[in-house]
Amino acid sequence: MSEENRKDSLDEVEEDITEYIGKDEHSNSLALPQQMLPKRMYIMPVTNRPFFPAQVQPVVVNQDPWQETLKRVGETDHQMLGICYVEDSRSENGIPDSDELETMGCAVRVHHAQSDSGKVQFIAQGVQRFRITQWLRRRPPYLVEVEYPREPREEPGELKAYTLAIISAIKELLRTNPLYGEEVKQYLSRFGPDDSSPLADFGASMTSAKGHELQEVLNTVPLLRRMEKVLLLMAKEQEVARLQAEIREEVNDKVQKHQREFFLKEQLKVIQRELGIAKDDKTADAERFRERMGGR
Repeated sequence: MSEENRKDSLDEVEEDITEYIGKDEHSNSLALPQQMLPKRMYIMPVTNRPFFPAQVQPVVVNQDPWQETLKRVGETDHQMLGICYVEDSRSENGIPDSDELETMGCAVRVHHAQSDSGKVQFIAQGVQRFRITQWLRRRPPYLVEVEYPREPREEPGELKAYTLAIISAIKELLRTNPLYGEEVKQYLSRFGPDDSSPLADFGASMTSAKGHELQEVLNTVPLLRRMEKVLLLMAKEQEVARLQAEIREEVNDKVQKHQREFFLKEQLKVIQRELGIAKDDKTADAERFRERMGGR
């Protein structure tokens, strides 16, 4: 059997070989499926921007070919799907080659999958970043083996300083754009302000940075280095928000100036008519008509 056929045949027996990580090998206690992270996982590509562990967002994909992937995910105990970013796909049919998917992705729990008008929508709850270690099936439904990289320990004082800096940046973005408020509420329902790793990922997800910049954040496992990158992205976002506010204020000033000039002109016309200095448009038209008739 060829290597490709051997890999593709795995989808026929995958339910029997699915493994989990996250349970202490020496523990006698039973880990619940919701607490486990699958070692083998179906994955799905996204093209607009990477997904982060701290996010809870709706995802919309074409039914063909991704409904089968979601069907198989729904048959698992863990209900977990891997989402991997694709920056520039060369595919003409909307199905990227496996080597176009980023190696680092985000494991999400799938909720409320629904199909309608050729699309499938589901709520993705980001759980953990993963790294693909081996491809088991290179065509949809993609199946891979993964590992979950662990963050190295960081110096507590420096970590706290970076955490406070990101919290301050988030507050600043909230002042410039209140629409972020709902996302912050969702985040706080799952994490606290001292959860530095998800806080960094959430800060990155709030920005409008390009996909490859966000992927760099997702690829960065050491927390302090990741927070440095996030703070740079948030600083750019704050600068953009500041410029937008200045442009908005300038436009409003011009509109208000034109409105004031218009109202002043109208008031002046009324005063001139009342004083007999000027005539309204109808009177002026009537007089011009009589002058023309009298000249014949």
